[in-house]
Amino acid sequence: MATIRGNDKTTTAQVVGEYDSINVCDVVHAGQPPCRNNIVDGFPAAWKA
Repeated sequence: MATIRGNDKTTTAQVVGEYDSINVCDVVHAGQPPCRNNIVDGFPAAWKA
């Protein structure tokens, strides 16, 4: 789980995968197609935590 803080608000998210949805289909992005809404991938520090 990751805690995200900003603009005086806090939320918790579960890191389930590494993906950046606005980039092209390639090996780095797991061959997934791009889409309008950006789904940001996890930071390396999140994978080590």
